[in-house]
Amino acid sequence: KPNKQVFPKTYLNRKTIINNKLMSMSLLLHKQENTVKFHKQKIFDKLHAENITEAVGIAANLRLI
Repeated sequence: KPNKQVFPKTYLNRKTIINNKLMSMSLLLHKQENTVKFHKQKIFDKLHAENITEAVGIAANLRLI
């Protein structure tokens, strides 16, 4: 995590963007944010990925997308 005292705006903006993406996904799917987080984590676990970029790369290599 970045130091909040050195990068307060960047830290808050990044966190806000992530929360807005989850909110957008949950509204689009008509599910609660916690449900989206849960299933997103399950996908990461099954693909042995640490983040969304890695998960998309693995899924593409496996021709899942």
